[in-house]
Amino acid sequence: MDAWGALPYSIRPAYDREAVRDQVEAQRHDAVLDELRALRAPRLMVFVDTMNLIEGARELTSRGYPEIDPYVPDDRALRCAGLYPWAVVSAFRRFHHIRSYWYDATVATNRDNYGVQKAVHEGVRSAPYCELVLGRHGGRREGKRQKGVDVRLAVGMLEHAHLGNYDCAALVGGDEDFVPAVEAVKATGRQVVCLTFTWQLASDGLLVDACDHVLDLAAALRDRYRQEAIDEGRI
Repeated sequence: MDAWGALPYSIRPAYDREAVRDQVEAQRHDAVLDELRALRAPRLMVFVDTMNLIEGARELTSRGYPEIDPYVPDDRALRCAGLYPWAVVSAFRRFHHIRSYWYDATVATNRDNYGVQKAVHEGVRSAPYCELVLGRHGGRREGKRQKGVDVRLAVGMLEHAHLGNYDCAALVGGDEDFVPAVEAVKATGRQVVCLTFTWQLASDGLLVDACDHVLDLAAALRDRYRQEAIDEGRI
């Protein structure tokens, strides 16, 4: 029996497992950012797989997470989508953010997430130093499959690395197809951080091993949702 085991429950000190877990995660997150901050010139560029983020965020809000639900607005889908660009940039607020590139295909009106995708595009266009890079839809099922988006993202990471435009690249996405691009960027002397939903990572951990650090995107969204709720007086 531990030191508190002999005490009645009514007088034992309160122990909030969720609060302790969030505190530990926040400390780990800050420790990773402090390590990256030690770079001589911490210039950051962000490369976002937009559809991967949209699908992950939709799953996040539909699952019902107690650490996120209190902060999201009632019309969560569209309102939260417009906050994605700000949440991603604020996750790296300690760095000199050069520019973020959001890679996606043109908005397809026949897709279920048409409204959310449109809201994200509008949010990107309104956010400072954020650019939207659009591919296209194609294949046998027109409007159902993106074409050339991942290639554009990989080329963008490599191009800016070789031009010396950043010291650290943030890859927002969990697709292991990006592993060769990540390794090529690291070969130029740059660091690569992956910001993604942890459940989107494959079990073999290839992307985790390739990147220098992996951060949880759910924590970044939670912090942004909470700040928005405070600003609007909802909490």
